[in-house]
Amino acid sequence: MRFRFIFIVGVVLLTSGFGFLNFGNSLEKDISEHEDTLNSIFVTYWKGAKISIRSLPITEDTKEINFSEIKKEQAQRLGLGPYLSNIYDWEFLLKNQPASIDPISFSEILAFSKEVYDMQDNIEQLDEDDYPAFMEVVANGSRVTTGEILVYPKPWSNSYDHWGFALVMEAQPTFGSWKTYELDKVNIDDFSTTDLRVFTAMHKGFDNLRNQWFFLADQSFTHSINELNRGDISLNETTKFFAEAHLIDGFTVEEQLQLLLRGASYLMRGWARHQSDDADLMKQASADIEEALTDFNRLGIDNELVWLAESYVYIKNEEPNKAITSLDKLSNSRLMSKNEIALIEETKNHLQDRDPEKALNFLTDKVFMYKLGSSYAYSYAQEIRWANILKESELGRKILQRFNDLEEAINKAKEFISLEALKRKVNL
Repeated sequence: MRFRFIFIVGVVLLTSGFGFLNFGNSLEKDISEHEDTLNSIFVTYWKGAKISIRSLPITEDTKEINFSEIKKEQAQRLGLGPYLSNIYDWEFLLKNQPASIDPISFSEILAFSKEVYDMQDNIEQLDEDDYPAFMEVVANGSRVTTGEILVYPKPWSNSYDHWGFALVMEAQPTFGSWKTYELDKVNIDDFSTTDLRVFTAMHKGFDNLRNQWFFLADQSFTHSINELNRGDISLNETTKFFAEAHLIDGFTVEEQLQLLLRGASYLMRGWARHQSDDADLMKQASADIEEALTDFNRLGIDNELVWLAESYVYIKNEEPNKAITSLDKLSNSRLMSKNEIALIEETKNHLQDRDPEKALNFLTDKVFMYKLGSSYAYSYAQEIRWANILKESELGRKILQRFNDLEEAINKAKEFISLEALKRKVNL
């Protein structure tokens, strides 16, 4: 499945200081839920895996690796029991050999789940970014064990690591909390060009929408809008090359991307504000979506995001016939599933029944702006070579398979992963 991330979307840093009581309370709720996700046992398990490989004592100067000693040291330092120690054993991966992970049987799941909780206390204060970057450790380990060279751009940064993983996670099913964790670790300012700062900001915003953290999403898309309004747009070479192949007459590459990404950011922020249930933010939603249409219309583009924006504005302005025309275009799109086409038809029925508010809520709740925005956005990410290292090299694909094994193990333990459920099982 091809990545389709960067064409439309972005993240964090709205104007704080609105001072609305509802905004503060709702923002606090979003922040609290976000923190709960980052502190969840599922993220602990993922974080433990990342720390275990990034803390391997492997550098550019390493000549040989004593994996048995490393395994003992890690088990003690990270508090790994036998199951986790086996799962977090990276020797076979770096030696390009079949993994020795034995499937966890049902009778072993309880012990495995308890090990994850025991490890949590040991790694709670650890930060994986205090160790060399994931890509650096894997590249150096592979060089020592097999002589295979994993080529990646230098200088490398932790944020490149984390965003690369987040992009991979968009393309394959995995725990959403793992993606939230990776995006949280991305420092937008680590990227030197406007497009990458905007793309990563948008990705964070999409993740906030997916989690229904609408106030955080509002901040995220404001960040991307502010970034694009600064002027002096700078572009990564790959982005510029790809965009030039799709250049609209009358615009420079920088102008086109500025309008396109800003329009998408306004549209997604408008949707987040509409969903926030905050009276003041909801009043601003229509203005955002109209700003989106202004940018899209300047480019002369006519696509699903435009039709969705038009539908919203026409419904708000009580112009049902125009809204239905835009909805018809949307329902004929190849991006729409059968279920979504049915939802669009139901939205049209609400309009014909002179119930615009119900139609509007149904549209914004059910037609998945998140899906539409990201489907356009990921079309650029596939062109950023460093973001696709893990899926383009043989070693990278083996790494991804290994993380699939990690996911399979924790999936089996879901029943026991609640601490209270675990305590009950232990006390039986």
